[in-house]
Amino acid sequence: MAYDYKEAIKQDIREYLNDNGEIDSDTDFRELENQLDKLPPIELWSIFHNDSVTGGYSRSYTFDQKTAKEHINGNIDLLQRLCFEAYYTSDELFDLFMDDEEWEAADTNIRIMLLPECLHEVLEEKREELEEAESLDEDNAFGKD
Repeated sequence: MAYDYKEAIKQDIREYLNDNGEIDSDTDFRELENQLDKLPPIELWSIFHNDSVTGGYSRSYTFDQKTAKEHINGNIDLLQRLCFEAYYTSDELFDLFMDDEEWEAADTNIRIMLLPECLHEVLEEKREELEEAESLDEDNAFGKD
């Protein structure tokens, strides 16, 4: 079974947000969503460079060439998308397959490429969780169960 980049990234984002408390009931989700379509919002900039989410700071998420290569081998479609979106030239892609040193960088770039899409999904989950919690709080305030 192929490594599921999107699910792994979303889980890492959830853990990061829970550990760092950057999203709460005061968060303007609509504004964050609008900013995600352009550049990462300042509030979430640290996620883009966090090794536990993308590997963006050290340029490695796995810290292991073999594991990075295994992740990519099961996701050639994502590697093709990465190339199509101009992250790699054909020469760089050839070097990747010839040089094991490049697998971690490609793995990290796939994560960075997928991050906005995964962030959208996790932010939507968080927004729904917060709305549900607020609704429950309001029901409890009025003596409803």
